[in-house]
Amino acid sequence: PIRGQLAVLIACISLAATVNAEDPALDPARLQTLKARMSGLVDDGRRVGIAWAVARDGQVLASGAHGYRDAAGKLPMTTDGIFRVYSMTRAVTAVALLQLVEQGKVDLDAPVSDYLPELAELRIITDITGDEVSTQDARSPVTVRQLLTYTAGFAYAPQYPESVGVDHRAILGLSQTPAQAMQKLASYPLRDAPGVRWRYGYHSDVLGALIETVSGQRIDDYYREHIFAPLGMNDTGFMVPAEQADRLVDLIYEDPTTLDSAAMVLELLVNEAGPFPRSGGDGIAAFPEVVEAAFSDLVLLQGSVSDPINLDENRLEIGRAHV
Repeated sequence: PIRGQLAVLIACISLAATVNAEDPALDPARLQTLKARMSGLVDDGRRVGIAWAVARDGQVLASGAHGYRDAAGKLPMTTDGIFRVYSMTRAVTAVALLQLVEQGKVDLDAPVSDYLPELAELRIITDITGDEVSTQDARSPVTVRQLLTYTAGFAYAPQYPESVGVDHRAILGLSQTPAQAMQKLASYPLRDAPGVRWRYGYHSDVLGALIETVSGQRIDDYYREHIFAPLGMNDTGFMVPAEQADRLVDLIYEDPTTLDSAAMVLELLVNEAGPFPRSGGDGIAAFPEVVEAAFSDLVLLQGSVSDPINLDENRLEIGRAHV
């Protein structure tokens, strides 16, 4: 995850649940406490800027913005600021995958190699001694369900010894397509045997490639047509157009020497409008009121707007477990 003094998007999902379900109004005292805490993070110098929203049943009940959206501290934060939401992209990828499951096009318990043959003959790391690595053929295939639950054995580049030579840029760089990324990823051993343990890694990126293969669409086009447009998320996607450049919130680091190594080798520090790496694991840009009212409400608040994207309650439950 990217760490630093980022102008932060805060989705206040849990607060909405504290309101009496029979009372359409927010508790004024709780709302005042929220505002004070959000502004306090800026006043204390812990954040450059914050935008927040509280939603229930797909409707934004309250929102606010504090501080600035640029490093120079000249542009006030606004509630329509566009944030790079990075790993929150994974929740969208999970919903897209489950749509294909719902349509009978993907089997959760099938080997991923049924859809991405380049991942058929994977090896796993069995021992690490210093910088020396021992590997063997994986005894069982990676399944689609393991990708959703992050137990397929994939790991990010910093979790491997340098001798393995995992090239993060070659997998998730701006110039790489998901298909090219899979060819590169298949050349590295899995960090763990499939199904053995949870590990934060390239799982959603593999799902993105799977979605492109099965749907026949680029994931940016698929997400826009089947998720964002039906939910009215018109300012969400992998591309920030030039006409919205003034709304893009700067990514600000307090100390560049503490940058996450994965962020350093990727073109992740993007403070200009334009494309972002097309990946199932990160890359989407959005603004908080839309994220909160539409998508987060869908997945985390019991699917109140599930009809537009055609997922039944059982699929949504799998999606919530993934999130």
